[in-house]
Amino acid sequence: MEVHSHTHTARKKITHYLWEFIMLFLAVFCGFLAENIREHKVERQREKEYISSLVRDLEYDTLKFQQTIVRLNHKIPFYDSVFKFIANPSLYNNKLPFDYYIQTNLERIYSPAEPTIQQLKNSGNFRLIENHLVLDSILLYESRINGYFLNQTTYVVEYNKRLLQAQEKIFDQVHFNEFLNAQFNNTEPTDSSDYSLALFSTDAEKKKELYNIFVGNKASEVFYAQTLYGMKEQAASLIRFIKEEYHLQ
Repeated sequence: MEVHSHTHTARKKITHYLWEFIMLFLAVFCGFLAENIREHKVERQREKEYISSLVRDLEYDTLKFQQTIVRLNHKIPFYDSVFKFIANPSLYNNKLPFDYYIQTNLERIYSPAEPTIQQLKNSGNFRLIENHLVLDSILLYESRINGYFLNQTTYVVEYNKRLLQAQEKIFDQVHFNEFLNAQFNNTEPTDSSDYSLALFSTDAEKKKELYNIFVGNKASEVFYAQTLYGMKEQAASLIRFIKEEYHLQ
């Protein structure tokens, strides 16, 4: 009768299990570290994309601010011509020259859309901007746009509305309608075309009211031009600061 002996495997030492644990831990840790490095790299790339996009927005802002300033610098002196007319309309045959009228009406307001800032806010990605000095400067610019600048543009819009309403009550706009028809039909004015606006009344009280509204309109646009200049300088300064901090060309 055969007797089978059982084979016994050598017992693993505790150091063997310890090394297995260490190797497993290192594998998990290295995987975690690699993922963090990858995510950090992706986030830094996204940060750079946002920053580049923001610089483009700011450059567009500075362009539009400057264009509006130039337009206002051309427009504002025409108010003084209107004041001369109101002071003595008989010198103008009681007709406001059309050029004075058209130059002092309806300002085109520029309101920065801030697409990149809105994306950063709505997506919660302001956290991607690690440079806190840059982040603070961006938020300061946005607060100026939505605060002081927005308030000043509101004044301009409201004064333009008041001016239009006042002019409707004191000027005969038949000739202005002829101008609109010419614009609609894309026809050039002839030498005999006269789009001047005749006064309904030379009543002193109505003239004074009109004068005051024109002054208010002029004041709103003088301060608007100053505000635009300040915003242009702030945008340009922010562009320089961002490019310096992020080493952009």
